[in-house]
Amino acid sequence: MKEAVVVRDLWVRYDERWVLEGVNLTVPERTLYVIVGPNGGGKTTLLRTILGMIRPQRGEVRVFGESPAEAVRKGWVGYLPQRMTADLTLPLRAIDVVLLGIGAKRGLLGRIRRRDRARALEALRLVGMEAYAETPFGQLSGGQAQRVQIARVLAENPRLLLLDEPSTGVDAVAQESFYRLLRRLKEEKGLTIVMVTHDVGGVTEVADQAACLNHKLRYHGDPKGALDLLTLRKTYGTDVIPLLHREDRPHG
Repeated sequence: MKEAVVVRDLWVRYDERWVLEGVNLTVPERTLYVIVGPNGGGKTTLLRTILGMIRPQRGEVRVFGESPAEAVRKGWVGYLPQRMTADLTLPLRAIDVVLLGIGAKRGLLGRIRRRDRARALEALRLVGMEAYAETPFGQLSGGQAQRVQIARVLAENPRLLLLDEPSTGVDAVAQESFYRLLRRLKEEKGLTIVMVTHDVGGVTEVADQAACLNHKLRYHGDPKGALDLLTLRKTYGTDVIPLLHREDRPHG
């Protein structure tokens, strides 16, 4: 299996504090790779380093064999940050939010082409939101808005999706639906997906591989191993009881 992302001996420092210390990991192509860990543990920093937004003090990152900057330049990488960039005070429809993604690199807003609209509608179809294309974005539920944001990234036709806490503020039912969507996108489009999440209990349900990160990589491998109580204690510094997701019973 080919490698989508390779991180070798990665060290990143903010001022005098090391945020990432000697991180090594490999993400195979066409896998759903989940990274869990506490706030401030370096998860977002790792994603931004893979994107080329942060230059490490030591170590190397390769994305499909290229530097992060080159992979981004070629349009291979799509990124959904924690905070939405669409201004909800503007009268944007769902399709407008997706078109923002298409036009970000070309300044398309205001001169939308027919093929751009077709791409946006196809992206909405992929996430089950085509029927809401004309709906004001601010009127969508949390789960619906989440899918539109994913469509916005998919419209750029990336090979790699980087998702930073994509299920924040979404209820448990919408989370599970979203996780099923990610698996379907991976399988149908051959995407590689790297997702940062606090949802430890959802790891075994969605991931092909998992990593536990708290400045150092505390674990990586089979998702079930990420739920080991000793591993969680090393990662979070305290005892953590994961809430496992099951479709056939309610959540606690």
